[in-house]
Amino acid sequence: MTDPMVQAQIIALKSVCREIGAKVTGDDMVRQPTAARLLGFAQKTLSNDRAGQRRWRVVKRGRTVFYPLADLAQWLVENAKDE
Repeated sequence: MTDPMVQAQIIALKSVCREIGAKVTGDDMVRQPTAARLLGFAQKTLSNDRAGQRRWRVVKRGRTVFYPLADLAQWLVENAKDE
């Protein structure tokens, strides 16, 4: 069972994707440009991360790299700044 905070973050990320016109796959994944935008990073940062420490799980389909929204949401929740 997924953490309620992560579930809420997934819903928020899907909403942002709809607002910016980004496609979310049927299995709740987004392409690298969208993931970078959702996380507030440059695409190059995500590329470098894939080659190094791998903060996020990636799925390659052909030459296209996808990021699961659940993993992005989990990272955002874990790294949220206390306000």
